[in-house]
Amino acid sequence: MADKYYVFVDSRCHICNGSGWVQVAPNCRGVKSCDYCHGTGLVGEYKEVSKIDYHGPCALAWRLRKTREARRVGMDALSKLFGMSVVRLSDIELGRGEEMTSSERNIIAYWIYGGKMKAMLSQPMAGKSDDEIVATRERAIKTLEGMGYEVVNTLFTDEWYAPENMKERGVENIPLCFLAKSLENMSKCHVAYFCRGWEQARGCRIEHEAAKAYGMKIMYEEEPETQTKSGFQIYIGVKRLIAEPQEKDGKPGYHVVYEDGYESWSPKDVFERAYFPITRPDKLVEEDIKHFIDAGSIAVNTFGAKTTVVGFTAPTGFIEMEASSCVDPANYDQELGGKICLDKITDRLWNHLGFVLQWADQGLKKRS
Repeated sequence: MADKYYVFVDSRCHICNGSGWVQVAPNCRGVKSCDYCHGTGLVGEYKEVSKIDYHGPCALAWRLRKTREARRVGMDALSKLFGMSVVRLSDIELGRGEEMTSSERNIIAYWIYGGKMKAMLSQPMAGKSDDEIVATRERAIKTLEGMGYEVVNTLFTDEWYAPENMKERGVENIPLCFLAKSLENMSKCHVAYFCRGWEQARGCRIEHEAAKAYGMKIMYEEEPETQTKSGFQIYIGVKRLIAEPQEKDGKPGYHVVYEDGYESWSPKDVFERAYFPITRPDKLVEEDIKHFIDAGSIAVNTFGAKTTVVGFTAPTGFIEMEASSCVDPANYDQELGGKICLDKITDRLWNHLGFVLQWADQGLKKRS
């Protein structure tokens, strides 16, 4: 009987037709990520082929495939858990490509024999607020636990690590003590996960070098997603509409009417993040500009002995800067300089908001 050979290939998802998106419900305008292919637009499957460059799977690779099938774990989920590509996993299972490294063997064996793989976090903390540190940590833990990892603590906050207690124990270099403890916990892990900005932190760089030198699997926090799903393009747009405050099921919000007559309800915070009220549909008035400035923030500072610098942060987060100077420091007046700067910024806001209103009123005209 001839041997059968298989390769793992990606195929177009038949549920979303390769787009990665499906309708929230029939006849509904909203879309959501496809549950079947997890938004990738692709599904993996084994296909039989006549011959492959095959050296026969080792016992560990054979057991990996049997364990994965018994536990009904997909290749995509396992590739994320192991931190290796689906193609590499397929090669390992089928005995193709390069031999397994010691790191790959350790991770695979640990998973097969029932252990829960462990990961450590390396995150920059210098110059960060407590809230920023916690938010970054919670985001990373959610990602790792979602991939099946147990996260080993590297944030030491109990009394044993209080500065005064460490000094009593004779610790002279507290940051080095924390790094040493972090490296100790790294030795218990299979994977080191580096949060964004690790390159700028001395301790993170040392942890990275250690993980690399000792053959640990290394993962990095991804940058915020900027790529679209397959077949989709990113768009921006400006709408003009009318709305009135309206509660729904006890929650504050707005009853919204679009220019084509379509009506909907929007939660208050969602609506107010997207729309700004103006007085007239066809033109801006001075009150609109004043309201926009009031919704932002203004910082006035003196630079040197005779220069006023004003920064206006718009409600969108965009910043406008302006400066004003006098000739003789004896004549310097910060209040007057601030008014001159703000007047210049206000003139530019007329142009900026006029551009937005023109877009909402006329839309985009294609060039013929």
